[in-house]
Amino acid sequence: MVLVGRSKYDMNGRITLLKELTDLLGVERGDFMEFHAEDGEIILRKMRIEKTSDYDAELERVRNKNR
Repeated sequence: MVLVGRSKYDMNGRITLLKELTDLLGVERGDFMEFHAEDGEIILRKMRIEKTSDYDAELERVRNKNR
């Protein structure tokens, strides 16, 4: 595993996704991210949502799932 950077958990409960990570993952503004826990570690993945006619329905499904 390679350390790409560090980020601080802020008072609003957020962390900043470093530019090095956004470049590595190809993340663009508005993209959704997934967080997975495995063996005491967090895995961060860019969600792959096809922007088709079903995009709005998939977006709503993801939002509701994460509430």
